[in-house]
Amino acid sequence: MNRIYVFGITSAKGGIESLMHALLLDLVHKRDASSLIIVSSYPTIAFEEEYLQHGVQVRHIPARTNKKGYKAALKAVFSEMDRADLAYLNLSTFCNWTLLRIAKKANCKVLLHGHNAHTEKLAKIILHRIGRTLYASPGTKVAVSESCNKFMFDGKADHVVYNGIESNRFYFNLKDRHAVRQELKLDEDRIVVGCLGRISPEKNQLELVKKASSYPDITFLFLGAFMGDAYESEVRSSASSNCIFIGQVDDVGRHLSALDAIVMPSKYEGFPLAAAEALTNGLPVYVLKELYPSLPAPIRDNPKTYPFEEKAFNLARLKENKAIRDAGQVEHTCEYDIRSFLDSMEAIIREA
Repeated sequence: MNRIYVFGITSAKGGIESLMHALLLDLVHKRDASSLIIVSSYPTIAFEEEYLQHGVQVRHIPARTNKKGYKAALKAVFSEMDRADLAYLNLSTFCNWTLLRIAKKANCKVLLHGHNAHTEKLAKIILHRIGRTLYASPGTKVAVSESCNKFMFDGKADHVVYNGIESNRFYFNLKDRHAVRQELKLDEDRIVVGCLGRISPEKNQLELVKKASSYPDITFLFLGAFMGDAYESEVRSSASSNCIFIGQVDDVGRHLSALDAIVMPSKYEGFPLAAAEALTNGLPVYVLKELYPSLPAPIRDNPKTYPFEEKAFNLARLKENKAIRDAGQVEHTCEYDIRSFLDSMEAIIREA
């Protein structure tokens, strides 16, 4: 059986990691698990213990900062691949020229899975655009949305496949709503707005933290790990007393039930999984006005998706939605279920 080597998995349980986790575990049930090999330059990766328990191989190579060691390790990995094997590269930009250069020269199939729609730093933009030109055609190209296709592949992706979620993990649960609020000492009458995902400059939580003081009647709950000490310090020093940081949680769906809305302060997203999870839980989703036009149609056109601008939180709307949730009257939906994503990606993998 041909082997699949997966690159681009980090230590954070973010969107890429959660998506690949679902795909890899689905593949485990359909093939020899030992044919799935994750190659990462992180000391540990998200869901590593579970992968190992299922028989998936996890190989750790030197960090990219160790340029010689990283390059040598990549060459060693690619040298063992043959034409039937697949290098599955998860990319947020085309800035990792070392990986892309080796993959382009390798004697194997290559699949590029683009997950991003923008990068802020000028240096990264330049590196990305040059890399996109130099390594434009090493294999099959998959984008998670139309905006991702434009940024990652200059509109030339072979496939656009929307991300998906395991819907049943994010359905509203009234018992969870009460239990989580008790655990976090959140008053039952309090309106609580969540912000999901790793806390990093790309996700722009600092902007939300600065706006939070304008909404003293709302508690803002941040679910996600800080990515970098400098950004953590900046965010925490700017936070008002109605901001609570609880770190990374494994049971996101359970915590979603305790919320009354979520807000996404990022200006750019490939496909916002956090929005899909929240909408499945019956929550209103607020996104920055810069992000709103580029959202994938299923997210943008949902009646519970709103642009977030100055004084955008409609307290009457939030209180109405809170009353519905407190009464346990939230309907289950599976509009963003992952099965469609899995079926599409498995077909692309077979044909790559």
